[in-house]
Amino acid sequence: MPRVDPKPVDRVVRILVTQGGHERIVALGLEDYIVGSVLAETALGTISADAVSTVARFQAVLARTYAIANLGRHDGKHFDLCSETHCQLYRSPETFPPRLQRIARTASVETRGVILTYEGRPIQALYHSDCGGHTSDAGIVWGGPTPPYLLGVSDAAEGVHYGWEFDVPLDRLRHALNRNARTRVGARLNRIDVIQRDVAGRAMRVVIDGELVATVRGEELRAVLTASFGARTVRSTRFDVRRDGEQFKFSGSGFGHGVGVCQVGAISLAGRGEAFDKILQYYYSGVSLEHLTRVP
Repeated sequence: MPRVDPKPVDRVVRILVTQGGHERIVALGLEDYIVGSVLAETALGTISADAVSTVARFQAVLARTYAIANLGRHDGKHFDLCSETHCQLYRSPETFPPRLQRIARTASVETRGVILTYEGRPIQALYHSDCGGHTSDAGIVWGGPTPPYLLGVSDAAEGVHYGWEFDVPLDRLRHALNRNARTRVGARLNRIDVIQRDVAGRAMRVVIDGELVATVRGEELRAVLTASFGARTVRSTRFDVRRDGEQFKFSGSGFGHGVGVCQVGAISLAGRGEAFDKILQYYYSGVSLEHLTRVP
């Protein structure tokens, strides 16, 4: 763990905040942004007293690293980051109970300026809610090369991952598939088959058979379905799917894309007394925790 400099480099970040259907750009100090992201991305109020400070610390480092690596992502629209899952969640700290605000602010102070690096550069600090028991290589999920620090690992926490089910009428599913050119099946939907999985059990390639036939990545199919039915339907690509008459039944485990830190597993490790830096280095292979010397 690096020494914490009491006066690290800071900067103002421009955040597009969405609230109540309205959007506005707010300028925040980096560490103020970190506090709001920690509160939004982690349900601190549900975490045990012996683990909550560790969880807040590792989430602060994740939020800071992600922000630094992605500053200016929306420069063309005159802001750095959005407040939704396209970037990472941010909510005004004042919307949370004072006790949780204190925990998040303390974590920001205690890790102030600390980020995750690989070969001296900030990493893409990806994380998700629940890996279902094993994380996946980034390249397998989205295509392209996998950064060495985003390789899949078996989750060190056992007994904390939960299953889910989602049943959908055939016609509703067909309409949802036809809304996207990648998954269009036309007037008929016969079946959906997973034909390739990764070592974590996630669907890598899926055949959608109907009047038209398409082969897509599991994450592509999940994105199409959650756009129509919501994020809590097909929660991950660690799923099985079968047709039952005029319904399709999805069943699986995990929640989210499955790359990087598994928050459910990391929270469990924190409850066992693992230090926040060791938790991060378990999920991200070969990374270092370093102190910011310059912010772009």
